[in-house]
Amino acid sequence: MLLLNNMQNKLLNRTTLKENIRALKKEFKIYRWNPDNPYQKPDLQSYFVDLSTCGPMVLDALQKIKAEDDSSEYKQTPAERKRLDGLYECILCACCSTSCPSYWWNPEQILGPAALLHGTVGLQTVEMILQKNGYKH
Repeated sequence: MLLLNNMQNKLLNRTTLKENIRALKKEFKIYRWNPDNPYQKPDLQSYFVDLSTCGPMVLDALQKIKAEDDSSEYKQTPAERKRLDGLYECILCACCSTSCPSYWWNPEQILGPAALLHGTVGLQTVEMILQKNGYKH
């Protein structure tokens, strides 16, 4: 009889342990709306928080969500990403080097699109000099 009670207690402890672990993870649904775009439809975002790693209050969980997940970041769908592909590649217009004060003051430290532009111009110049001197590639 004693052995049976011990086995039942161990089994009961295992099930309560699983329930407790499940109970430590809570889902928080946060209603998001952008006041800058009032015609955009609001959405509900779900976050799962392990309550064993933060305080017991709702405010603690909200602070943990804020610290772990940047609310200013907008996660794109693959369709939205596909619409953007090809729209931001450099077309060598030189706007980056002519309108960027950081590039004017630190041209050797700021390596942005201007570096690509200057590299391309340098290669073209070398090719023109070689072609003038009769070298062919």
